[in-house]
Amino acid sequence: MSIHRGQFVKNKLDEIGVKISKLAPKLDYSRGHLYKFFDMHDLPYKVIYKIGEAINYDFSFDFPDMPVKSIEKNIVVAEEEEVYGVNTTNVYELKKAVILWRDRYYALLEEYSKLLENK
Repeated sequence: MSIHRGQFVKNKLDEIGVKISKLAPKLDYSRGHLYKFFDMHDLPYKVIYKIGEAINYDFSFDFPDMPVKSIEKNIVVAEEEEVYGVNTTNVYELKKAVILWRDRYYALLEEYSKLLENK
């Protein structure tokens, strides 16, 4: 039995925490139109790809027969809301933030190690 693509995409959006009311304007669709898409058993891959682009998620992992586009694999950024002190949807900015905090952590860890050695 084949997967109900529309329902799967809707469930994924719910899982990620994407609000349909915020997604619809990004896609230039009405909320009602999106809900009609979610009722479609064979939702076109073109629509699935467009939704994935809007939320920075690659659905090709979930739909192996879907043509692969150039979205970075399985990176999810749900909304443009402030989450954990980061207000961005740019994946590269998020990666830079991770590197920055990792480097700060390592610097503090080294200072702590030196303090313990001096005791």
